[in-house]
Amino acid sequence: MLADLVLSRETLGVNRRCDVHKHAIVRQSFMRLWRKLAG
Repeated sequence: MLADLVLSRETLGVNRRCDVHKHAIVRQSFMRLWRKLAG
């Protein structure tokens, strides 16, 4: 995970959009799981 942070920091200008997209996907799946657990 730390290596991923370093890598994303090194290539911040290039992968900014990709990182945001990936984060959105992770958050979406997490919310889906959360609703399953709560509901």
